[in-house]
Amino acid sequence: MKKDISQFEVTVYNPESGMTLPLSYFEDGFITSRQLAEMAGKQHSNMVRDVRRMTSEFSAEDFALLDMHEDEYEDAQGRKRPQFVLGKTAIRFVLTATDHRFRLRLLALLDELEQQELARKQRALDAHRNRADDVEDAFLLVST
Repeated sequence: MKKDISQFEVTVYNPESGMTLPLSYFEDGFITSRQLAEMAGKQHSNMVRDVRRMTSEFSAEDFALLDMHEDEYEDAQGRKRPQFVLGKTAIRFVLTATDHRFRLRLLALLDELEQQELARKQRALDAHRNRADDVEDAFLLVST
């Protein structure tokens, strides 16, 4: 029988920055460039620069292949700053230009995101089956 591990918090640890971030930090399979920078122990401005450098020669069609878009956030002084919001394809793309330790952490993150996605799909399927069983039970009660 499979163990229910939903009560355990999955974390991503960055030994360089000493930070441990809960996987719930990465909502809905997306992550911001600020979160990536935090995981990598890099300055966010350098992460934005690196992403821009990697995508500078992309056409609109190329950029559309990445599940990524540029966004803004408000810094501690209330100024608007750029950030990127990256999905799994964009995270994989960033992997190609990172050092091997950070690449390993990102691969672990992708594995966990995929496991979360599978678990969400399984929960939805189970809920659907339970509703179907309830309808069948109600039908049997009415039929008898």
